[in-house]
Formats: sequence, C-alpha cells, structure tokens
Amino acid sequence: MRFKLLILNFTLLLSCLINAQNEKVKIGVIGLTHTHVHWIFGSEKNGDFKIAGIVEPNRDLAQQYANQYGFPL
Repeated sequence: MRFKLLILNFTLLLSCLINAQNEKVKIGVIGLTHTHVHWIFGSEKNGDFKIAGIVEPNRDLAQQYANQYGFPL
C-alpha cells in the first residue's frame, strides 16, 4: 500500500512540475534495484521529462540498464 501511495505521489508531483514549465523536467534516478525504474526509463520517450542522471553503486546493474535503454555510463 505504501508503495502505491509513493508512486501516486511521485506521478502527481511530476505531472504538476511538467505542466508548470515549458521545459522538460530533469529528474535523477537513485537506485535501480526496484522494477519500477523500467516505467521511468520507458516513459522518458514520451517527452514529458528528461533523465538527467542515475545513481547506482552496482556497476553491473547500471550497465545492464544502460544497454537496455541506450544511455551512456
């Protein structure tokens, strides 16, 4: 239940920020161990926001996502 509320809050906040600006919102992704990051990386192509960077201490996991979604490390 907490996870659903967190995602809902994040989505509402992101929506407000996107609608309040003409520029794409830049976001950072901290931690790649949760599967909801697939939604974030997959949604970037819609053009609503831009992923400015990621923080992930597991280099192999970061490389896996970089290969899957085509971003440089």
